[in-house]
Amino acid sequence: MTQDDRDPMLAAAFAAAQRDIADDAFVTDTLARTARLKRRRVIRRVAVGLALSLLAMPLQDFAVAVTPVLVHSLIDLPTGWVTEMLAPLNSVAGLLSAVLLVLRAAHRRLFA
Repeated sequence: MTQDDRDPMLAAAFAAAQRDIADDAFVTDTLARTARLKRRRVIRRVAVGLALSLLAMPLQDFAVAVTPVLVHSLIDLPTGWVTEMLAPLNSVAGLLSAVLLVLRAAHRRLFA
């Protein structure tokens, strides 16, 4: 491998790793970075929570509007135990969830 084939950022990372760091400085730097990452994670979670709370009412209105469509029966079955057994799949939501589960399983099998 020639010098031109090497990734300069990777070479810089290895060069930085070869220098000696005092134990106290290393621990202090690591703790500072960890604290900074924790703060960023908390800030991101708060931001996502605020965004979701702002979208709660429109999403609830959308859910209320879509519910009658999702619970609509696909096939009219006579009353009885057969209807109760097939009720979870005999709706638009049941069919949609079954299709999504099959797609997820296929995706996991193909790309995992």
